[in-house]
Amino acid sequence: MPDKVAKQIRDNGGLWHSLIGAMPEIAGAAYLVRTSTSSAIINQETGELHHGRGGMHIYVMLEDGANVEEFLSTLYQRCWLAGLGWMLVGAGGQLLERSIVDRSVYGPERIVFEGAPTVIPPLRQDDAARLPKVRAGKSLESPPTLCAEEKAQFDRLIHAEITRLAPDCKQAREAFTKRQGARIRARHPYMTVEALERLAERMTQGELGRDVVLPFDDQNLEGRTATFWRTLGRSMAQRWRTP
Repeated sequence: MPDKVAKQIRDNGGLWHSLIGAMPEIAGAAYLVRTSTSSAIINQETGELHHGRGGMHIYVMLEDGANVEEFLSTLYQRCWLAGLGWMLVGAGGQLLERSIVDRSVYGPERIVFEGAPTVIPPLRQDDAARLPKVRAGKSLESPPTLCAEEKAQFDRLIHAEITRLAPDCKQAREAFTKRQGARIRARHPYMTVEALERLAERMTQGELGRDVVLPFDDQNLEGRTATFWRTLGRSMAQRWRTP
């Protein structure tokens, strides 16, 4: 997050108080809070403590779980109105919209990593530092909605950031296109420059071309492309259907 947002959180007295400032209705809500799984890592030889990225997992009690998506969306927008939202320019020139809350975690398919991390000695995690903290309180009956003026202000803030970062997006997109084009050209020297640029440009729009090399930690998978995985997927599907 930007330094100014981090400073504002500190000035507010922490993340929970910042959330209350953005949405006062949650002040009396029951909640559970725990630091992220990457926190409280200790080097047993040096005693050095790694705090991780400072992430927090906060669970707020809602009266009706069906309202969770609307609640999180409203909280996200209120964070922007409170100066706790920002945008980043991705490697491909895309705009990444962020705030101090992740508005995508409402879905039941989302994985929340609460288990202990796998660390290699002399590192270990301080289990006591990650104990969940629970506060009793009320459950929120319905998500508070934004008024028309607040919605308009949110739209203005988003538009202003898009305008401000437009030159940076263009520069990053052009650099990404050249970089990816060079990588594809090394594998397919017969492709024209125009074809390479079109393929790289589609990558910036989220389209995964067949010649794109996918990154893996496993060295045995190094150099695999999207074509390989599509072929493998069809092969496995055919095997599954075959008696």
